[in-house]
Amino acid sequence: MRKILTGAFVLAMAATVQIGASAVGASAATTTNSIADTAVTIDYQNQTLTVKDALTNDLEIGFGIATVKLAKDKSVASITSPKDTAWEWYDNASTGVVIDLSTLSNTKDNYIQIIGDKKTEPLTIKIPAVKTAVMGSYDGATGQVTVVDNTDKNNPETITGLEYRTQYSGWATYTAGTTDLSKYAYRGAALTFRQAASASELISKTTKATIADTTVYTTKTFPGKEVKVSIAKLANGPKVTADYVNGVFKLPANCQYRITKTTDKALGAWTDGSAKASTLETDITAAGTIEVRTAADSVKKKAASKVGKLTYAAQGAVTVAGKVGTANVTSGTAANNTKLLSNDVSLNKADTDVTCAYDAKKTGVMVTNNTSAAYQIVVMSADVTTAPEAKVKGIAVAAGKTVTVKAAEGQQLYIRKAGDAKTGVWSTAYIGLGTVKFPTE
Repeated sequence: MRKILTGAFVLAMAATVQIGASAVGASAATTTNSIADTAVTIDYQNQTLTVKDALTNDLEIGFGIATVKLAKDKSVASITSPKDTAWEWYDNASTGVVIDLSTLSNTKDNYIQIIGDKKTEPLTIKIPAVKTAVMGSYDGATGQVTVVDNTDKNNPETITGLEYRTQYSGWATYTAGTTDLSKYAYRGAALTFRQAASASELISKTTKATIADTTVYTTKTFPGKEVKVSIAKLANGPKVTADYVNGVFKLPANCQYRITKTTDKALGAWTDGSAKASTLETDITAAGTIEVRTAADSVKKKAASKVGKLTYAAQGAVTVAGKVGTANVTSGTAANNTKLLSNDVSLNKADTDVTCAYDAKKTGVMVTNNTSAAYQIVVMSADVTTAPEAKVKGIAVAAGKTVTVKAAEGQQLYIRKAGDAKTGVWSTAYIGLGTVKFPTE
């Protein structure tokens, strides 16, 4: 059996050890008798070590795990090579030898050694332990994950260079302020974070120092300790409703809202609502969608809620037509509306067939609705020049009905089509139907 090193062999820069009879004699202190540091590469991501030592140097490559004894102050007192039987021997090849390091615990310092069958002085490599007092947290308000090392609880250290994965995915780079985790919030998720591994490198590029009289190459760590971070599921969105009769939206308390018209090229901007439930008057002449949500809370680190939305149709309009003088006039312009409002109400008609006539006693106007929709009538004084507001409730004139509206000479009638919550139809804006001008005969 080949004896390369005895189990009690202690690395010492100043001491020499006689190798067994079947091995090539060498001094443990002769640095030229070890595998070159430029021949050894550490792949931190895949946790492998590769030795590319020329076949003219060594026909076999040996790998072992050294034993380390610590002093009372936790410093390394001695580093002892593996026993003869503990070495792993690999046939050397022109493509190199790849050695698996995945069985090494990443929570403690690992001291490993490399030798050859000719280059018998061990090359000692330290792979430091990863940080173990690691905690992660998610801020729903900002959508950011923070991972810290709490070794010093009074001064936690933020860990950068993170990567993350889902339960089944591969690792992906996480960059605070750039990586978007919002897709995980809708249903919630448990993500795993860790400090990403460094890129593969030659150990000749790592730190070299004398430890316990041994030249030790200290590498970077393997990927960091994995920590679970829960992405909280978004709360359900609040509800927004429409008051189709009064032409307003009803907003819940403490919400944000935005409106996007069907003709818009971009989503509307979020606007803060009131602390109490409120109504919102807005332009509804074009169809669109109103959305509401509970705002993010930076103090509680809560994300904004899911979105509650209501899609609405465009508000319609009542068309008034009549004969003004010798001209047939139809509403649609300010000038026409003024003419029709000042015209005798009995000469005008709304939509397809809403007509007006005076009662025999001349105390009111009989409004006949021969359409399939419901209408409302408001009587205004002669000096009023603006139409009633949407919230003004008019006198109802149901489909197929005639209603006598009390009115005096000179008063004005305004009409609108009534809203219908069941069908999602808005009340139209009021428009002048005409002025009461009782016949003199």
